[in-house]
Amino acid sequence: MRLLTKLRQKALPIISGLCILGAAFWFETAPQPTISIVRDRLNSLIYDLRMQFSVIGKPPLKPSQTDIAIVDVNEQSLKEEGRWPWQRDKIAKLLQKLREDGAVVVAFDVVFAEPERNLADQILEELITEGVVNPKFSKDVRSYQKYLDNDQEFSDVIAEKNDVVLGFVLSDDPANVIGELPQPIMTLTPSEEERADLNQLPGQIANLPLLQKSAKKGGFVTTLTDGDGIIRHAPLVIEHGVGVYPSLGLAAVMQFYYLDNVGLNFVELDNALALTDITLGKKSIATDAFGQVLVPYRGPSHTFPYYSASDVLRDKVDPKLLENKIVFVGASAIGLGDLHATPFETSYPGVEIHATVADAIINHSFASVPDWSLGARVFALFVLGVLMAFLLPFLSLIWVIIVPTVIAFSIASLSIWLYNHMNIYISTISVYLMLAGVVMVNIIHALIFESRKRMQLKEMFGQYVPPAHVEKMSESNTKYSFEGESRDMSVLFADIRDFTKISESLEASQLKGLLNDYFTPMTKIIFDHSGTIDKYVGDMIMAFWGAPMENKNHALDAVLAGFAMLKMAEVMSNQFQNIGVDKIQIGVGINSGLMNVGDMGSTYRRSYTVLGDAVNLASRLESSTKFYHANFIISQNTLDGCHGEIIARHLDRVKVVGKEKAIEIYQPICLKSEATPEILSELSRQAAAEALYFEAKWDDAYQAYEELLADYPDCALYRIYAERIKELQSQGTVDPWDGCYVRVSK
Repeated sequence: MRLLTKLRQKALPIISGLCILGAAFWFETAPQPTISIVRDRLNSLIYDLRMQFSVIGKPPLKPSQTDIAIVDVNEQSLKEEGRWPWQRDKIAKLLQKLREDGAVVVAFDVVFAEPERNLADQILEELITEGVVNPKFSKDVRSYQKYLDNDQEFSDVIAEKNDVVLGFVLSDDPANVIGELPQPIMTLTPSEEERADLNQLPGQIANLPLLQKSAKKGGFVTTLTDGDGIIRHAPLVIEHGVGVYPSLGLAAVMQFYYLDNVGLNFVELDNALALTDITLGKKSIATDAFGQVLVPYRGPSHTFPYYSASDVLRDKVDPKLLENKIVFVGASAIGLGDLHATPFETSYPGVEIHATVADAIINHSFASVPDWSLGARVFALFVLGVLMAFLLPFLSLIWVIIVPTVIAFSIASLSIWLYNHMNIYISTISVYLMLAGVVMVNIIHALIFESRKRMQLKEMFGQYVPPAHVEKMSESNTKYSFEGESRDMSVLFADIRDFTKISESLEASQLKGLLNDYFTPMTKIIFDHSGTIDKYVGDMIMAFWGAPMENKNHALDAVLAGFAMLKMAEVMSNQFQNIGVDKIQIGVGINSGLMNVGDMGSTYRRSYTVLGDAVNLASRLESSTKFYHANFIISQNTLDGCHGEIIARHLDRVKVVGKEKAIEIYQPICLKSEATPEILSELSRQAAAEALYFEAKWDDAYQAYEELLADYPDCALYRIYAERIKELQSQGTVDPWDGCYVRVSK
C-alpha cells in the first residue's frame, strides 16, 4: 500500500518520463526525412565529440608506426621551388627521388589533366607574335621539341616502375569529361548499373592519356561531405558509367599488395543492390550500401609523418623515413584549394584524408555499424528509460542530476572503447536525448515540489524554527506535520529574575522595548543551536529540541544554548542600564525525556508545543534556580544526553512537588574542554563532602562544607547544605536515610 501511495504521488513525473521514452523511440526509428536529417545531424555532432575525445593525449604517428608517408607541397616548397603548378620535369624528378629513397607506392593527390606547353612551341609562338620568321631557325627549334617535352619525360619516368597511382576527379556534371580514366575494378551489367545503390558521378576530370597509360593505376580523389559540410565518410568506390572505380587510398593499397582487382559483395534489398563489404585479398572491409566508410581519423592534421616536397628534392629527408612506404603526394599550402572541414578542424589537408583511408585498410581499423546496432539502441532506450522514469522521481534533486550524468558518461566511455578497440560505431543520440528529457522533467517537478514543500513548511514551522532549518527540512525526504507524536526531546525554560520589580519601574513603552530587545537575541541563540521556539509568556521563553527535526544531540544543543543565553544576559545588562535597569539575571532549566509534541489548542487558536511530565519537570527546574542560587539547572537525563561533554556540579537529590521519585539535579559549569584544574579540584572536594552527607556523617559533612564555604564564599550551595545538616541534626535523621530533599513548593 505504501508503494502504491508513493507511486500515485509521483505519477506526474513517472508518466512524463514514459512519454519522453516513447518520443525517444519514435525519434530513433522514425523514417520521415525531416526526422532522419535531424537525427543524423545530432549523431554527427556526437560522432565529432567522440572522435575528438578518442585522440586526447595521443601524439602524432612516428614513421615506425605506419606504412604511410605524406610528401607535402607546402608553403616552404612553394617558396623554395616556385609557384604551383610545377613543371612536369620537376614532378618527374620528385618521383625519382622518392623511388631512390625506397618508396614502394607513390600516389598523387594531384590531377594532371592538361598538357604542359612545350618550351620549343612557346619560343616559336613568341617569334611569330614578334613578326620574326626564320624557317631554318624554326626548324632547329622544332628539332628540340622531343627533348623539351616534360609530359613525355614524366610519362617515361612513371613507366619505369609499376608503382604510381594517379588521382582523378569524379563529378556530378555529365558535361564535364576531361582526360582518360584507368580501367575500372568492376564493370556493371545494365541491370546492375540500374539497381546498384553506389554513389553515381557521371563527370570526370582525369589525367592525360599519355600519363594514365604509363601509370595504369588510378583512384578518385573526390570527397563527399555530410549535410553540414564536414567529411566524416569516405567512398571507397564510386560508380561512373558502367564502371566502378576505387578511391585513391584504396587504389594505393591495391598497388601496395600487387592486386589488380577487389571483390565487391552486394546483397539484394527491395530490388536494389546494396554493397555490404569489399574484399581486398584476405581483408574484408565493411561498408554502407553506398560503398562508404567512416573515416577513422587518427587525430588532427599532420598526425601522419609529413615531409616537405622541396626537402625531398634537395635530399634533406632521411631515406629510411620513406623506405617501404606508401607515399601520398599532395598540397596543403593555403590557396591550393585542397583543405577540407573534418571533425577536428576546418582546414584539414585532403591528401591526409586519403592517407588515413589507406592506413585504415592496411590495419583493418575501419569502424563499422553492426547489424545489431538498432536492436542494441532500442534495448538500451527501453531499459534505461523505464529505470529513469521510475527511479528519478524518488531521488533528491542532486541525485536526479548525478545518476543520469554518470550513466551518460558511462555510455560515452563504452562507445569510445568500442570504437577504439573493437572498431564498432553505435550512435547514442537518442539515449542522450531521452536521459536529458527525463532529467529536465524531474528537475522541473522537483523544483516545483520543493518550492511548494518549502512554502508549506515555512507556513507551518516558520515562526517556530529558523529559516535554515526550514531549508533543511525541505531538502529531507522526511514528511513533517503537526500531528501529535511522542519523542525523546529536551525542553528549556528561561525567565528574568525579579521581572515584576523591573516591570514596575518602567513605563509601558520601555517595558515593551526591553522585552523585544531581550527576546530577539535569545531567540537567535536558540535558533543557532537548532532549537524550536515554543512560546513567550511574559518574560519567560520556552523552547525545545528534537522536533520538528529529529536531533540525536538535543540535550547537548539545549545546554549549549543555555550557556550562550547566560552570557548574552550579562552583555544585555550593560545595554539596559540606560533605562534604569541595573542588572539582567535569568534562570535556565532544562530537562530531557519522552514528551508529546504536536499542534495543540482549540479551533480558535492552536500552537505547535510540547506536553508531558518531562516538560513540567523542566519548568520546576527553572523555578528551582532561585532556591539553589544557581542560574542554570539540568536533570540527570539531560546530563546523560550530553555524553560527557559537560562539566556539571551536582546540586541535589530532590523530590519535586507532585512526584514521589527523587531525581538528581545539576548545575552546568562549563564544557569539558574548558574545565580548569581549579574547577575540577573544587568539584572533587564537593563530591567528597556530598558523599559524607549521603552517609549521614553529619559532623564530617558539616566540616567539609564549612571548609568549602570558606574557600568559595560566593557559592551559596555550600551554605545551603551546611544549614540543612544543622537542621537534620536537630530534627533527627529520616530512617531510612536516602539523602533525598523534599521540595514543598514549586
